[in-house]
Amino acid sequence: VLLTACAHRVLIGRTVPGRVPVWSARHVRFWIVEQCARLIPWSLLEGTVFVGTALRALGAKVGSGVHVHRGVQLGRGAWDLLTIGDAVTLRQEASLQVIDYERQAMVLAPISVQRMSVSIKLERS
Repeated sequence: VLLTACAHRVLIGRTVPGRVPVWSARHVRFWIVEQCARLIPWSLLEGTVFVGTALRALGAKVGSGVHVHRGVQLGRGAWDLLTIGDAVTLRQEASLQVIDYERQAMVLAPISVQRMSVSIKLERS
């Protein structure tokens, strides 16, 4: 987690919402951070309180009492655009797409899951 957090801060800094052309220098920096995130043992963290700790270290705003079930995909990057309020449960089928691709561009958009929410499937449209 520390390696990925450092790579994110050095290569990207603070994530700005918007569109990034595929294979531009900025896109390649995001790709490098995503490859670092693949080294995080997410499967060992799933379903534990350490998921919230890892997300906070990566820049996400995570409230107290958050529970992330096994199977929720969180390794794509741009975690500083993710806000999860207090007492939120993300179910196994949840998909938090802070980064998406469309028309030869990487699209970065903030996602906020509010207090006491229970998610089934969250996707940006």
